[in-house]
Amino acid sequence: KRGADPLPVVQKAVNAASKMSWSVLKNKHIADFQSFYNRNIIQLTAKQNTSVEKLATAERLVRFSKGVSDVTLPILYFNFGRYLLISSSRPGGLPANLQGLWAEEYQTPWNGDYHLNINLQMNYWPAESTNLADCHKPLVQFTQQLVKPGEKTAQAYYNTKGWVAHVIANPWKFTAPGEGADWGSTLSGGAWLCEHLWQHYLYNPNIEVLKQIYPVLKGASEFYKGILIEDPKTKWLVTAPSNSPENSYKTEDGFVGQTTMGPTMDMQIGRELFTNTITAATLLGVDADFATTLEQLKNRLAPNQISAKTGGVQEW
Repeated sequence: KRGADPLPVVQKAVNAASKMSWSVLKNKHIADFQSFYNRNIIQLTAKQNTSVEKLATAERLVRFSKGVSDVTLPILYFNFGRYLLISSSRPGGLPANLQGLWAEEYQTPWNGDYHLNINLQMNYWPAESTNLADCHKPLVQFTQQLVKPGEKTAQAYYNTKGWVAHVIANPWKFTAPGEGADWGSTLSGGAWLCEHLWQHYLYNPNIEVLKQIYPVLKGASEFYKGILIEDPKTKWLVTAPSNSPENSYKTEDGFVGQTTMGPTMDMQIGRELFTNTITAATLLGVDADFATTLEQLKNRLAPNQISAKTGGVQEW
């Protein structure tokens, strides 16, 4: 319960566990863990040299990096990822964070917080596709809880409706920009989290799930709608100010910067957000005018551009 003292809850659980024998606790743990773990399995038809599996994982990684065949090492890595998610993200709790819920330090690196410019999202990429929707729910709930503080941030910093989350979030639902403009002005964290809500719905196509996530998507779209401005040169609609996390650009006169208008990342996330919100509104039969407006805005967002020099997608 929000605002409740966690200590009595923890003590109650520990006291209950202390009355059980070690063997009972272990068996209960195994049964609980396998109820998630056994929902998915990956098998390869190629035969493995059984002697390889007797080596330590570190030894196998060194051999693998040198090109030595190890058929089941990718499976081990796949299962390790599932193990981490199952162990750190359960219904009713907090989502898996940057350094792990079970970090050993009192003062963890990066404060053990949630970085919304890919770290948190990356933790959950395998959730739905490996049949761990239950483990995905803490992130869905966490995103829903960011809406109210995110509305205050949108109003205070951008004077607009909707809700926003930037780079950093934490259990207290921090949504304001980070302390450095070169990275803290990233404003697509909340919109990116909305993609996880949409994925959760796609894998669990239930009208009740859609009703729960739609207000979150709509609010994130309202924020994007409110901050988009017309680029004076191209006439495209862009976000500003913003940046592309951990990327820099260099101008012809040698200036190196991060803060910009309409980084490709914002545009891609915005297109997905608008598309998903429009689809959700249509399925629910609501907000037809709003959906039409989003469609018009989506068509004016800065498109992906390909660099003539590198052949890659331009971020700036």
